[in-house]
Order: sequence, then structure tokens, then C-alpha cells
Amino acid sequence: MTSSLEKTFWMLFVCLTSFFIKVNAAVKKEEKKIPLSITLASGYSISITVLVQDGIGQKKIISGKTIPKGKKEIFRIPDKYLSGEVILQTEYVKTKGDVRKKRMHFLIVKEALNIVIDPLGSAFLQFEMSDLENPVFSGFLQEQENRVEAIQALEHVLAGKTKPVKERQAQEPYEKYRQAVAEYNDWIKKEAARHRELYVSHLYVFFRYPEYRFDKKGIRIPDSIVEQYFDNMDFEDPLLVTTNRLSKYFQNYIDLFTLQYPEDYDVQDSLVLEVSRNIVGKVYAGHPLVYGWAVDFLYKGIERGQYPRAMAYIEKVAMEGNCWVNNVELVRLKLKGSKYLNVGDKAPDFVSRTEPRSNYLSPKFQLYTTLPTKPYRLIVFWLAGCGHCLDQIREMASFTRLKKNSDLLEIIAINIDEDEEAIPLRNNIITANPDWVQLVLDGGVSNEIARNYVVYQTLTMVLLDSKTNEIKSIPNDLIELEESLPYN
Repeated sequence: MTSSLEKTFWMLFVCLTSFFIKVNAAVKKEEKKIPLSITLASGYSISITVLVQDGIGQKKIISGKTIPKGKKEIFRIPDKYLSGEVILQTEYVKTKGDVRKKRMHFLIVKEALNIVIDPLGSAFLQFEMSDLENPVFSGFLQEQENRVEAIQALEHVLAGKTKPVKERQAQEPYEKYRQAVAEYNDWIKKEAARHRELYVSHLYVFFRYPEYRFDKKGIRIPDSIVEQYFDNMDFEDPLLVTTNRLSKYFQNYIDLFTLQYPEDYDVQDSLVLEVSRNIVGKVYAGHPLVYGWAVDFLYKGIERGQYPRAMAYIEKVAMEGNCWVNNVELVRLKLKGSKYLNVGDKAPDFVSRTEPRSNYLSPKFQLYTTLPTKPYRLIVFWLAGCGHCLDQIREMASFTRLKKNSDLLEIIAINIDEDEEAIPLRNNIITANPDWVQLVLDGGVSNEIARNYVVYQTLTMVLLDSKTNEIKSIPNDLIELEESLPYN
């Protein structure tokens, strides 16, 4: 007679076999793509770029595509990025020297979508009649803006910046404010329920308004919203990761702590550790995709800021078996890489090409075959996306301009920014240093070149002998770099 344990085993075996058969079939199935039709109604030829949410970052799926006036183009968005909030960037030349740029958000679900761009029309971006998501979202945003303005007017009363309009507001300003916030958040909840069949309803939670407390001088008390910050957020909803609003949501929470101590690095490290523990504790019981996304987000921010205690914690969390993060492989590669990138070894060869329109970058560079111009090459991985990182690259630029250093060093500057908002700052640094070999990596620290060079942080510097490509030093800062150089 079959034992109860044996029955349990075979049931589990059958379930797992069925599961893996389904997974295998899904992998083999051709990736589905959803058509996005864009028509340029009038005006001017226009260049468009479309970005989708890809993990904690954004990915260009349409880049600088020109649509002639009056023409229609059909693009196809991979199903895996949908449903989601999409960013549309447009650029056109109205007159000579007058370049018009716009950055807009719209929603696309797993159905074909037709949109019209009309630079001369009353509405720049128009949607077909059958689309429900975007008109509903547009109406919500208009009403939401009006309601928030009413709350902020009450906050001005509490802060003493304006006189109360009504006598009751003067007598009970704080009660009036609390009631307004409660009514607003109740409206958000009802709107989400009313549109629960639509994707857009999953975004409404990001528009909740925190209830601040005010001190006797009418100044907001930041700590007053920390305890309630995660209230009503459903971390079991996997669609939270399909919008960049989740990044802003967590970043706002982090800023509540760290912006109070902008100059004290050690205090910031402790606060980032505390914040990371708080966030992990809140999302741990949520959907695995959301939990993994949050750990990815924290990992990236901590890596940029170079917070050692927080990094030790988040690496431990990322390596746990139940954490579905994209960076687990990256962490493992880094831990492994630190064992084989050593002084005295040959530096890993690499080839980097850039898009032709990026004429301020080096069009092609290969470490082993591009002829060196100085006795030493300094490979520098850098970011412009955080203030600390930007200060570092500027300090390094000043260091390399000194004649004793410029005579010795050829700079191979490799930018790993992934944040679109950092691009103007990045380009300023690039154009300010025309003597450098300038490269930009797609994928940031996940790029194979960055992985091979074990990019833990920025700046990451590797000093090479130009003739042999032998690693002479892996300096942690400019002081160590200076100590590594053979001045006469």
C-alpha cells in the first residue's frame, strides 16, 4: 500500500513536471508584439523616441525615428513591457534655431493603440475614440490637480502665508486641513474602485496625499508622514513595477531621511541603511516582482552613493533565494570578478562603438588595437546622475589637466548613466573634456564591459601600461592614483 508520504511525493512530482512543461512551451513561443500607430497630422516633420519601463530603468524601443508631415508609422512594442506607462519624447524644428521638445506620458495595454501628434492643434497628443485608458487618466489628472490645489491652499493658511478666507478656517484650520486630506484620499480610493477594470486604476495609489503635521511656526514636520507613508500601498500588485512612479515613490521616502543631513556622509550611510531595512520590511510580503524590484532599486542607489554599511545589507538581501532581482547575477559576477582583476594582469580587451549622431563621442575604440597617445591609460567608469558622482568626475578632470599628469595619462572615460535625466549633465562633462576618449555604455553597470572591469562604484579607475595593457594600479581615489604614477 502506498504511503501518505509517497503519494505526496508523486503529487508534487506531477505538479512540477506540468509546471516546467508549461514554462518551456512559453519560452519557445514567439514573443508577441503590440502595434503602436503614430500619425503626424500637421505642422512639421517630427523626431520621436519612446521609452518603456524595464525593471528599475527605462528602455528606448523607438529612438529618434522621424515621421514626415501627414504620414503614419506603425511600431511594435514587445508584449513583456505591457501593460505600462510609456514616455514619448518629441522634437521638431519650428523655424531655424527654434527647436521644440516635449516629454509626455501615455498608457498602453495589451491592445493596439493609435495616436495622433498634432503640433498645430489644440491638443498636441490625441487618442482614438476606442481608447479608454488615456482619456480616463487625463480626466483623473485634471480633477486631481484641482483637489490638490485646494489642500495646498489650506497648507498655506497653516503656514501663515495667506489669510483664511472663512472665519471657520481661522478657528479650526488644522481640522479643516485634515478633513480635506481625508476626503481627497477617499476620492482616490473610490476612483480606483470605479475604474478597477482598467490598467490606470493601478496608478492612482501614487497620487495619495500625505497628512503633514505643522509646528507652531507653521512649518511642515517631515517626520510626521514617515509612519503613514506606506499605508494603503498594495505591494502585492505586480503592475506597480510597470511605471516609473514607483521609483519616485521610494525616492521621496528616502529623501525624507537623507535630505536633513546633506553634508554628513557617515550619518547618511546610517540613514540609508535604516531606510533600506524599512523598505525591505514593507515589501517582503508583497508580490515577488515588487520585492525584487525594490531590492534592485535600493542596490542601484546604494551603489551610486557608495554607502558601505547599506551595501553590505542589501547585497545580503539580494543573495537570498526568495529575492527575484535582476542584479543577483551582477552581484555574483562582481564578487567573482574581484578575485581575477588584479594588478599585474592583462586588462580585459573591449570594443565600444557609439551611434553616428553622437559626434562628441569616440566613434570606435578597441583597447588592444587603438594606438595609445600617452605612456599610461586610465580607464574611468563614471556617472553624472548623482551630485557626489558629478563632483568626483570634475575633480578628476582638474587632476588630469595638470601638466605632470596630462603628459602621462590618456583618459578612457566610460559613462554608465542609465537615467535619461542625467544626459544633459553627462554631455556637459563630455564636451568640457575633448582630449578624453569618450564612451557611453548601454545598460550601465550591467554592460559586459563594466562587469569585466568589476565596476562596484563610481569612480572606478584602472591604470594601465599603454604598451603592454598590464594593470599597474586599481586606485580607490586620486591620492592613490597620484601615488601610482612614476613622476620624474
